[in-house]
Amino acid sequence: MKKLISLALAGLMTVSLLSAAPIVSAKSRKPYLSYKTFLMKKGQKHTFKLKNAKAKSVKWSSSKKKVLTVSKKGTAKAKKAGTAKLTAKYKDKKYTCSVTVSAGKKTTLVVYFSATGTTKSAANKVKKAAGADILRLVPRTPYTSKDLDYDTDCRANREQNKPSTRPAIATGIKNLKQYTAVYLGYPIWWGKEPRVIRTFLDKYSMKGKTVIPFCTSGSSGISGSMSGIRAGSKGAVVRQGKDLTDLSYTKVKNWVKTFSKKKSSESAKKPAKTVEPTTPTEPKTELTTTEPVETTVFTTSAPETTVLTTSVPETTAKQTTEAVTTEPQTEKVETQPLTPETTESDTQETTAEEVTEALTTEAVTEVVTTEPETTQPTTEPAVEKTDKTLVVYFSRTGNTKPLAQYAAEYFLADIFEIEAKVPYTDEDIAYYTNCRADKEQSDPTARPEISGYVESMDSYSTIVLAYPIWHGQAPKIIYTFLESYEFSGKTIIPFCTSASSPIGSSDTNLHPLAEKADWKEGKRFEIGTDKETLTQWLSGFKTGELKMTVNGSPVAVEWEDNESVKALKEAVKESPLTIDMSMYGGFEQVGSLGMTLPRNDVSITTASGDVVLYSGNQLVVFYGSNTWAYTRLGKITDKSESELTELLSNGNVKVEVSF
Repeated sequence: MKKLISLALAGLMTVSLLSAAPIVSAKSRKPYLSYKTFLMKKGQKHTFKLKNAKAKSVKWSSSKKKVLTVSKKGTAKAKKAGTAKLTAKYKDKKYTCSVTVSAGKKTTLVVYFSATGTTKSAANKVKKAAGADILRLVPRTPYTSKDLDYDTDCRANREQNKPSTRPAIATGIKNLKQYTAVYLGYPIWWGKEPRVIRTFLDKYSMKGKTVIPFCTSGSSGISGSMSGIRAGSKGAVVRQGKDLTDLSYTKVKNWVKTFSKKKSSESAKKPAKTVEPTTPTEPKTELTTTEPVETTVFTTSAPETTVLTTSVPETTAKQTTEAVTTEPQTEKVETQPLTPETTESDTQETTAEEVTEALTTEAVTEVVTTEPETTQPTTEPAVEKTDKTLVVYFSRTGNTKPLAQYAAEYFLADIFEIEAKVPYTDEDIAYYTNCRADKEQSDPTARPEISGYVESMDSYSTIVLAYPIWHGQAPKIIYTFLESYEFSGKTIIPFCTSASSPIGSSDTNLHPLAEKADWKEGKRFEIGTDKETLTQWLSGFKTGELKMTVNGSPVAVEWEDNESVKALKEAVKESPLTIDMSMYGGFEQVGSLGMTLPRNDVSITTASGDVVLYSGNQLVVFYGSNTWAYTRLGKITDKSESELTELLSNGNVKVEVSF
């Protein structure tokens, strides 16, 4: 009897508890695919799952069985290169994922996030220029127009204001090991990369790869996002990124070309060859000399001048006269434990390795807004500047070349010679004979092709442009050069040489080709003008700046705009400051300044090339990484990680800072 009573009471309690418990509606757990975009290699398999659905009731299908097949259990097999739509049908509703199959031969991948479509256009140009596979990065929850309404407390504002935010992504990569270089594209939101980019970098390791960022922006440029990309790409070589907003395909292609040529030159491990220039025999006129076409690589007589070689057609000019070595892919050394910004984002279904471009309307909805993909106005410059100067010149006969060399010596600048892919012969410049020069100068659309390319144009803030006068104007190959690069925020100083013709409108007619540059008033110089005359004119453009050398070798430093740097400038105005540095920790050189500078220490994780102030009275230059409280002074911009390691890790050095 007692047992019956106990069972009855237990039953009543169970009924009571069940009636009190909330009923979970099936609608609150909607089915979804873990991936909306996915990249895999031919021959690979991957099992997809429809979350919150009964597996036996899901029907799987592929839009292109020659590209991708899928079993009843959702296991997809990549058959052939191409793109196919994977569909999971459940209770009369379809869930799709765009799957791209790579042939497995390409080593470059473009990954991009685009909420409005602006970055998508730039990414497609990069894909075409690099001959790469492409993947669109898709957030689990797509951004709506309200999410991007920056004047409200919108989703984008909340995410950007919280650095630890990691929005879940619905993008998978199965064959990431295939790629050695990853172009990473994104819009600029509040001066930074969208947090979804950090989700991607947290999920997929870039260790051992080269990461090349690019962005689209209304005004901020890419500079504010570079620290975040570097922090998220641990163990990778992160190249300086570029803002590709509104750039033509030709300019994007030329930018991409700098990285492909750099890769091939580094793998060759051979020094650039130079020959000392002979003293040119100056003809009477720029146009009638019989001097042979100049096609040799040269170096100026100034030891500080770096030569950009252009003697080999279709190759990128190398901005060095030293041997170029391959950068090692090494882990950073840290003496203090790092606290990650966040844990990894929402757990994805599997670890993947590649990505896809094509999206169906069922897979993800493209957000269309009337607002450009940009940020609120910020005080950051649109173009990341350095203090480096580049002298660019064209000299068919050799008359302009000496003056260009004088300019390079004066500014301690790099120098680049514009050479025609099809060299000009004497007959080509025999005026008034319907020669090649006659035809080009009378044709507004003529753009002679150039052999060679300036590597890392973004690293220069000032361009000195020298050319002869042909039919009263700059040769059309100068037009080709100006249309091949982005000059926003740069200063351009033009000058010309001629036997009798004035500069006239030859310089102002070039302005529309680089309309966002700060053009200075040009000047004409007679053939044979001496160095003193030229440098006296150039002195009007030279402004004071901090310079730094390591063991006597100049290094380009992008200095911070803060009180510490201003105080350092004042301290070295009268005479240079020499600092005896010592190796420490296997990742830095440190030395006493002999003075105390203003400081604003914050905890930072340094990278190779960083120049910081420690304890207010010590200069530290890094060739590795460390986390500590420092005040940033600047960053060395003209040397790779491997070059800095070679320079700084082989014993104590002397650093000189001058103004």
